[in-house]
Amino acid sequence: LPNIRFKATVIETLFLGDIVQYSVSTENGSRLVFEEHRSNNNPITNRGSVVTVGFDLEDALPLID
Repeated sequence: LPNIRFKATVIETLFLGDIVQYSVSTENGSRLVFEEHRSNNNPITNRGSVVTVGFDLEDALPLID
């Protein structure tokens, strides 16, 4: 299991060929962007959906706005 997990709401979904890029908003208002490789037939998560985001800290890349 990932060592970081939390609930978030999908605010944007972008289709980039074999990759789907999701923007989500956390309960405290932080915005995160992540990508999912579409090598399988998992359904696309729509805007407004509440999801559980999970990742290992060493896989994260902080961006400064």
